Parts: sequence; C-alpha cells; structure tokens
Amino acid sequence: MSDSAAAACLFPGFHGDAAPDWLKGLLGHGLGGVVLFGRNIRDPEQVAALTASLRAERPELIVATDEEGGEVEARAMDLMGVSRGPKPRKNCLPEAAAGGIFRRREGARAG
Repeated sequence: MSDSAAAACLFPGFHGDAAPDWLKGLLGHGLGGVVLFGRNIRDPEQVAALTASLRAERPELIVATDEEGGEVEARAMDLMGVSRGPKPRKNCLPEAAAGGIFRRREGARAG
C-alpha cells in the first residue's frame, strides 16, 4: 500500500481552532479527512474559515464532526442560543430489546 493510499484512510482530530503544521503536511500526502471536535469550534465564521483553509490545500477533503457525547452539537446549539434538553444515556439498550437479542442468539423465537 502506498503512503497516499494509507493517508486516504486517515481522519485525524487535532487540538486548537486552526490546522496545525503536521496536519497541513498530511494534506499534501492525500489525507482522507479530518474530524472536528468541540475543541476546534469557536464560532461559525471560524469553522467556515478553518474548513476553507483545509479544502484550499485538498479540495476533496472530508471534514467530519464528532458526535460522541454530543460535544459538537452542544457547542453549535450554544452558539445559536438554543436550549438543550438532558443528554440521553449512552450505551442504553431497552431490556426488552436486549432480551430479544439474547433469545435470538440462543435460537429461540423473539417475541
């Protein structure tokens, strides 16, 4: 596998609200994308400028956001002045569904 083929599979995150030099270097090697976290977001204009600067280096770059824990959504809602409800519980599987999965694994019919 070539370096550019390997780089195309990577989607690193980074600290700060501007692309670090190491990330800019990977863009030239075919980096597939980047993941933005709450720590990368200051305001909508900054995110637009950051995305534009990344895509100026690599137009086909995928810019994704991390939603685990809702950090990006929460930050966006704060910036828009929207109130948030309580966070949903993580890794929550209703007991009835869990029972159905267990029964299917055991070969019994799920009800």
